[in-house]
Amino acid sequence: MAERALTPEDRDKIRRLLETADPDNVRLAVSLLEETASDEDVDSILSEDMILMLLTSGNPELFVRTGQLALRVEAVWQRFSESAAEILGRSRRPTIAEKRLTKEIAEQFLADDESVDLCDFMELNDDARPFIRKASAIRKASDVILPAL
Repeated sequence: MAERALTPEDRDKIRRLLETADPDNVRLAVSLLEETASDEDVDSILSEDMILMLLTSGNPELFVRTGQLALRVEAVWQRFSESAAEILGRSRRPTIAEKRLTKEIAEQFLADDESVDLCDFMELNDDARPFIRKASAIRKASDVILPAL
């Protein structure tokens, strides 16, 4: 990073470039920040809102460029990593283990059938079968479709 600070006008111009989320504009803004901005400038420009906007643009290049720039300033990296973790956590697909109906989830369903949507599960643990059979017997007339046991 450069040792000089950007003027308020320079910061505004760079923010506007970033806000477009256009890859060419973001490349230019990142280059300007890398070449002329102090750590304080980067910290000021890459606010949590700006980082979220860039990360949720759907463009992997913007994700990477933002991360590369964030690495240079600890506070910005912290904001970036928290935002990225939140975004990636929301968008990831459940694993097979998460789609497995366990005994504990079956017990929860038996206690309160509104608390669990059985359609969310693709596999059934053997130790959960008795609970689901019991729930099935209790709710024979219901619209709930239970997995084949």
